[in-house]
Amino acid sequence: MISSLKSGFNAAPRRAVLLGAEGLAVYHWDGGALETSWLFEISPAGRRFFGRYLEATPRIPTYFLVDLLEEEYRQETMPHVFGVDRWALISRKKSRLFRDTPYIHVAIQGREDGGRRDDRVMFTALTHPHLLAPWISLLEANGIPLSGIYSLAHLTASVLDLIPGASDHLLITSVQGISGLRQTYFHRREFRFSRLAGMPCSGCESWAPYILGETEVLRRYLDSVRLAGAADPLDVYYLSDRPLLAALENTVRDTARLRHHCLDLESIGRAAGLAKTITGPFSDQFFCYLLLKRRPANLYAQKSEMHRYRMQKARHVMNAASVLTVLMGLLFGGLNFTAGVLYREQAIAARKQADFYGARYEAARGGWPQAALSPAELREITDIARALGKLMAMPDAMLETISLGLEEYPHISIDEIDWSAGTYPGSALAGTGAPPEIPLAPAAAGHHYYHAARVNGRVDPFDGDYREALAMIEGFTETLRGLSYVHEAAIVTRPAGFDPETILQGGSHTGPAHAGFSLQIVMGIPHESRGH
Repeated sequence: MISSLKSGFNAAPRRAVLLGAEGLAVYHWDGGALETSWLFEISPAGRRFFGRYLEATPRIPTYFLVDLLEEEYRQETMPHVFGVDRWALISRKKSRLFRDTPYIHVAIQGREDGGRRDDRVMFTALTHPHLLAPWISLLEANGIPLSGIYSLAHLTASVLDLIPGASDHLLITSVQGISGLRQTYFHRREFRFSRLAGMPCSGCESWAPYILGETEVLRRYLDSVRLAGAADPLDVYYLSDRPLLAALENTVRDTARLRHHCLDLESIGRAAGLAKTITGPFSDQFFCYLLLKRRPANLYAQKSEMHRYRMQKARHVMNAASVLTVLMGLLFGGLNFTAGVLYREQAIAARKQADFYGARYEAARGGWPQAALSPAELREITDIARALGKLMAMPDAMLETISLGLEEYPHISIDEIDWSAGTYPGSALAGTGAPPEIPLAPAAAGHHYYHAARVNGRVDPFDGDYREALAMIEGFTETLRGLSYVHEAAIVTRPAGFDPETILQGGSHTGPAHAGFSLQIVMGIPHESRGH
């Protein structure tokens, strides 16, 4: 049997209702143990009393357990399919086996060992729903949440966990005061069928021979349907009190095909956790205890009948979630409050420490000599020094550029170079005393600094041919201007024969003429190439 998910509050109040042919018993669970119980007759008067009882008691979850003769068990085989196909086969089989009841349970128990390896499916049903209807209606009318409808025959499987070394061919026999003798057969721990027989009235005859006679009837049935192998012994476990078990032990004899075992209700109840002492041969109280303690999944109840129970569970879950949320809020709020107190104390300590060191600084500062400059003036001087350091440059690049022109014109000699640097062409050119009429082209991309030079030179040797000297000077200038990083190269003064401002004069004693000239050169220097 598959157990449902259980909450951690096992002590929550709940009750079990056990319906049999002879009556209806109610057992209450409170504080993790069975408490009060009531018994009602199967009659209109009994149902009236049951309704009054429900009105007077709290609306706690109710587990409805039946032990009726009107329960059928059918094991069928079906093709091994999955999903929608499997449930379609099951639905058709249910409608064919049990037509007039909604209380049907289906359990897939495994697969066949040979052939197509079909699924083994156990179908069980309560074939007379009108036996339950009046009692379920009273629960509904009084707003009682129904946790599920269960079968004592199926619940007997819980006893297997309490039997050490249970065999594969096993029969559990118990006596219930409101129903009679229940015999449930298990093969390899799988539920196969169960049988309910009436019991003689107390004192009319001895119960031990009657129970053994019913065991023999069932053994012959098992042999006829061959549920177990011919050599497999049947282990029969009798669940009752010590007097009835003693009578059975004095009567039975084990054989190769049949072995008898006695399970004392008081001992097995303590093993299951039942604190109350069970008096008498009946197992009603024991099975109700197992039901309320283990709270298995619903077996027969319809969804509409369990609506209140599901709503109650949802409400409990939401209440638990709300409580958990409040507790988490309190926890984190407490942690935040503690952290806030700690941060406040740290801030106070830091402020005190700052005041302490500030006072020491002021005391030490009072003994320092008076400085000539204020801190702001010192910072301004430092910034100026850094800026000047960044602008420091050397004429190496300019000299290398002029040398490139001299390599092509070796007859040109340089007499003087007046060099300066700046951050833009105009500032570099201003340092050479250049005349304002020299044009400046737009600054080349990638140049962060500029060098300018006033170059005074001459053509040497000079034979008096001014045109040839001028052509040589202009070629030298064009060579410099053709370099990619030269911003401007221009002739400032030409040889005397071509300069309109030069006064030509001479005499009989005048020495040889000179072809002197001057150039203005501006070149761009990238940031990474500037000299220091």
